[in-house]
Amino acid sequence: MIEAVFFDAGQTLLRAEPSYPELAAQVYRSRGHHVDSDDIVRVSRELGSHFRDAADRGWVFSATAEDSHRFWTAFYRDQMERLGIDDPDSVEVLYETFSDVRSYGLYDDVVEVLVHLRDEGFRLGIISNFEAWLDPLLDHLGIKHIFEVVAISGPLAVEKPDPKIFAWAVEQMGLPAEASAHVGDQPFFDAEAAIACGLHGILLDRYGQWADLEVTYPKITTLRDLPSVLDR
Repeated sequence: MIEAVFFDAGQTLLRAEPSYPELAAQVYRSRGHHVDSDDIVRVSRELGSHFRDAADRGWVFSATAEDSHRFWTAFYRDQMERLGIDDPDSVEVLYETFSDVRSYGLYDDVVEVLVHLRDEGFRLGIISNFEAWLDPLLDHLGIKHIFEVVAISGPLAVEKPDPKIFAWAVEQMGLPAEASAHVGDQPFFDAEAAIACGLHGILLDRYGQWADLEVTYPKITTLRDLPSVLDR
């Protein structure tokens, strides 16, 4: 029986507003570059391996401000190269933009589902690869109080899929792993990593990115489908 539900943060509960592709495109356009959100989506798909490569090499990009800055500025430089943009100063503008709590908002299904689960007796937590400023971001978004446990990779200096971050969160919740579920938007970092640690993994595919991926664990496209999955 599942008693606790953990959530990833980015692309699961919260997102850049109006969206990452559109906000990034706005930054480029403000600097005179002809970029639209479709360009950012295309290039982001090409750069998706950055995160997996970092995990495979044991790099932790969120533990310190220096780690974060090094990882993300490298990401933005690669993005600009693929977009054909030569504007080194844009790197810092992008980094500052996406490190500002005012650049983020919640998906429209988040509050209603979190409140429903809490009222149904589920204990809620977060397990997220994120810098330490996720904590004030959750407060800014008005949902921090809903979570009993918040496992942020930055302060813990350990990132998913490392089992240690899942073990820490489960221990803090005071429940066995098999009584816990984890919901996130990435198969490798979220659902499959959670299952490897004894939790129930649930993949949230909001944008159809994993529509063709055949999995043995639950896959949903909105958090509104989560309560029925937990019931099963």
